[in-house]
Amino acid sequence: MCVAAALELAKFAEARGITEKDITPHMDEWQVYPLVAVACAQKSIEQGVARIKPSADDLYEHAVEVIKRARACTELLMKHGDIAHRPPDKEILGSTEFPSHLHGGG
Repeated sequence: MCVAAALELAKFAEARGITEKDITPHMDEWQVYPLVAVACAQKSIEQGVARIKPSADDLYEHAVEVIKRARACTELLMKHGDIAHRPPDKEILGSTEFPSHLHGGG
């Protein structure tokens, strides 16, 4: 299932355009998550480990519904100040540069 998820992530990234410094979907590209969920669910069905076997369309619709509901709840909580808004990437990472030790540069 991990390989199915990775392949779906790669397919999504390629479809939206990738660069050397931007190869994976971003967290705010929520549309990728239902696709990954469907790919993993279909792989579990194929491997015989799924208890239920819904269609790909049903899986996708359910995943979209769950993700949209979670996003709406998160937005509402941020609007009311119950949780903080996401800080900018530079603030989270300290830098947008990729660490050289992770790609053989040091």
